[in-house]
Amino acid sequence: MYENLKSGSLKIGTLLVILSILLALVISASGYAGIGVWFIIFAVILFLIFKRKKSAKTIRCSILEHSETTAQTQNAERGSGWEELSPRRFETELLANAEFYKEAICPYCGEKLDSIPEQKKKCKKCGNSILVWINFKSKEKMLITEEQAEELRKERAEASRVNRIKQLCLNNGISEAQFFESKKKTNYPDNDVLWGLLNMKVREHGKSGDWELCRGTKRSMFELAFSEGKYKVAFQLLVEIIMLDANGVSNSGPLAKRFDKKLSFYAPGIVGHLEIVKSELNLNEDEFKDLFIKTAERVYSKDMVLSVDEVWKKLRKEL
Repeated sequence: MYENLKSGSLKIGTLLVILSILLALVISASGYAGIGVWFIIFAVILFLIFKRKKSAKTIRCSILEHSETTAQTQNAERGSGWEELSPRRFETELLANAEFYKEAICPYCGEKLDSIPEQKKKCKKCGNSILVWINFKSKEKMLITEEQAEELRKERAEASRVNRIKQLCLNNGISEAQFFESKKKTNYPDNDVLWGLLNMKVREHGKSGDWELCRGTKRSMFELAFSEGKYKVAFQLLVEIIMLDANGVSNSGPLAKRFDKKLSFYAPGIVGHLEIVKSELNLNEDEFKDLFIKTAERVYSKDMVLSVDEVWKKLRKEL
């Protein structure tokens, strides 16, 4: 298709230049040499304009051909694991749009632009808004259409979600094989699969007395709940983490005491997240205190070295 476009443009442009030169020769032979010279100058200018436009169209055709080939290759290939969950096929397809930026070509109509844009700009020929983005794969600037930008936003949001799941798995010793085996068995949504595996890790850490690891897994569960907008669940997990931190939890083993008052601390990040979740739940001070104490009483155990009231009083100083 693009070869036909290029050959058609070539024939029309060449014909116009030849006709202009022939007309100039005829006029010169008729005794109007001055006018003939002007026609020759006109033919040269026409040739240069055509050459510039032809170059832009040729580059655009080449880019479009590359995009088609890339898209076909991506559709033919199927990845596995995390790559299959978020393949970034559209990001790969847009690698070719870096040439639009380098050559200052409109991604809509193929018109040669006056200069290389560094921010959003309208094409003088077609009137469409051209966007300047960075391709995450090549790290190069590219010119894209608004429609391409919208599709790329969706793909990147999905990639971010998958990367979060992948990182939480890595942080908690959950292998790629474990995740996808569980996903295959249950056919649950990705976040539900991860939640089940994290719960399993909490039980494993509890049995072995690895309470700091248990605390870390609960932190991961908070991140997952928070990302889904489940703020009540997120609040409960933060309270659990604060109760563990305040009482000085450690990897004591299954037989030793799990709390040491000397290890007591309040993590600024956790306290900060508690403030954010409080705001998301739209709690006033009295509601906040009431919900914290009720939640803390549910997770309190007799081997803790600080009471719920003691934890609350110290927490208030940190907020």
